[in-house]
Amino acid sequence: MKPIPVTILTGFLGAGKTTFLNEWLGQFPNQKWANIENEWGKVNIDQSFIQGENQPIFPLTQGCICCTLNEEFYQVLHEIHQHSDSWDGLLIETTGVADPAGVLSPFLITPALKEAFPLARIICIVDPALWKQRVEESLEIRKQAAYASQFVLTKTDQVAPSLVEEVVHELQTHFPDTPIFQRQKGSYPWEMLVKPTFYQGPENLDQWPNKDHHTTFFSSLSFRLEQPVDLNTFRWRLAGFLTFQAQDVWRMKGWVIDQQGQPWRVQTVGNQVQIEKMDQQVPPFSVLVLIGKNLQRPGYEKFLKSCLLR
Repeated sequence: MKPIPVTILTGFLGAGKTTFLNEWLGQFPNQKWANIENEWGKVNIDQSFIQGENQPIFPLTQGCICCTLNEEFYQVLHEIHQHSDSWDGLLIETTGVADPAGVLSPFLITPALKEAFPLARIICIVDPALWKQRVEESLEIRKQAAYASQFVLTKTDQVAPSLVEEVVHELQTHFPDTPIFQRQKGSYPWEMLVKPTFYQGPENLDQWPNKDHHTTFFSSLSFRLEQPVDLNTFRWRLAGFLTFQAQDVWRMKGWVIDQQGQPWRVQTVGNQVQIEKMDQQVPPFSVLVLIGKNLQRPGYEKFLKSCLLR
């Protein structure tokens, strides 16, 4: 059986990993990639957001992959390996709070996995604005950077060029040997990003404090709403809600169903909100996952109930 090269996508909550993954799959429509999707919460939202045609998705929903390298994970790898001749590669999108060390270690220390799934690269997705907001307080975002073999900057058109330059300078100072890629004329330099290579491992880990993984205040809440949502009410109240809660709600994602049964994709990063019509088929109820700091269920439940159609 032929080896299946592995690419691991890391990046903090809301950095743009799924958007980048969709661009990757769209860039190589004649190739077939196995996709492992991992979510922090119990509900796998990103599986409904992947847009590559005929690209199989293998969801992991039994916890953060870096903490739970369990039977589910190895069963998925076994299933993929059974059809190794079918694949051009394996893409693993981690949670936004994953420690890359826990994800990559099986591919480096387990002989059978090293042979069957050679680790090609770890791409860290960096949103410059998000980096500046979170890098000092989040050990996870710093570890993701430390283990990267490549950086990809996203959303550079949404911030001042001076901020992009500042983040690039920080990354180059800490990781001088790690290449940084940005959009060029609307597209990433894909030939450079995906050229055949082997992951060499981090060299600058000693600058980061050695603490237990996952800062204890991380939490997630999942909501399922059986009644339709009043979309206009939801838009206005969500904007107001995040004005006061953006420091605690780092990420919201999912979909809501309006009174016509139309699903709408919902994504927030801090107080930035994106709500757009979905073409993909989803279950006929609303699903939202919130990730953040010390989240308490009653207040968020009250907010969502206030947006239901009456």
